[in-house]
Amino acid sequence: MGLACLARMPCAADPVSRLRENLPRREARFLDFARRIVFRNTRHPYHAMFQLAGCSYEDLAESVHRDGLEAALAGLHCAGVYLAHDEFKGKQPIVRSGLRIEAQPEDFLNPLVEGVMDHSSSGSRSKGTRTPLNMAFETHREAYEDLTAAEFGLEGQCRLDLKPILPSASGLLPALRTLRQGRRLEAWYAMGGGQDSLHYRMATGFMVAAVRLAGLPMPFPVYLPPNDFLPVATHLARLKREGRRCLFSAFLSPAVRVAAAAMENKLDIGGTLFRVVGEALTDSKRAVIEAAGAEVFAHYGIAEVGPIGPGFFVFFHHAASRGAVLFDQRGNG
Repeated sequence: MGLACLARMPCAADPVSRLRENLPRREARFLDFARRIVFRNTRHPYHAMFQLAGCSYEDLAESVHRDGLEAALAGLHCAGVYLAHDEFKGKQPIVRSGLRIEAQPEDFLNPLVEGVMDHSSSGSRSKGTRTPLNMAFETHREAYEDLTAAEFGLEGQCRLDLKPILPSASGLLPALRTLRQGRRLEAWYAMGGGQDSLHYRMATGFMVAAVRLAGLPMPFPVYLPPNDFLPVATHLARLKREGRRCLFSAFLSPAVRVAAAAMENKLDIGGTLFRVVGEALTDSKRAVIEAAGAEVFAHYGIAEVGPIGPGFFVFFHHAASRGAVLFDQRGNG
């Protein structure tokens, strides 16, 4: 099983060196992927965009070598070689120079990736997109998160998640990353779903059991009653009473419901850090969470790509620049 293999795979011994080694090869790797994935495949949607822009592989390589990767990408965007979010999700046709480019979301999967299991995006505003899970990407991503945790003293943090079960991997994978990095996952809460979710509950339980057999203490999901977020708020309040400052990770709308439940039941969750994903953090939703005494930071990413806008990490960088001490080695505030 892919998840159990990932649980057993060693983490990067030196994340800093691993990331530094990749930086000098970034432009060469980009060009190699463009040549193998796009320019060799005449049916790839990007191949048509490059043709309409009058850009050959040789033109692209010259631009990257002459101007650098960022400037080359900016030039491509101006020439029409880009994807809008709705185009990528198949919700809007791709039209360039008056011509429609036929494409499906699966056309953008990397054929060079050998997935050990599939996972799905949340599908909060569209049909979920299935993407193969690649171990190389996961371990590379862990290097970034491990480096961030070490830089800001988060190794001993107390963490609690409210995340979906399968078919989405947005609950399993963050939990696994947390445990592989030697940090404690206090609990994993999940919304129960209907009777049609029974097979996904069983599959999730089977995967959690496999990870536990591989030596990592992943908690089994605790399923919430329908429309009842009080158990999560109660757990956060208990951690506050015990003097354990907690990082709470959840999709935004359920996180707002947790904060509201805390206020309605006069539970003190002050100082809890809410790391929210899946939606735009509007002023009204931020206000509810902050009214409960918590701090909230949005983290934007998509299942098919990974992190895009890690606002949570930006906050810690800003706090560190002020000399703030957020956690000690035991995870206390």
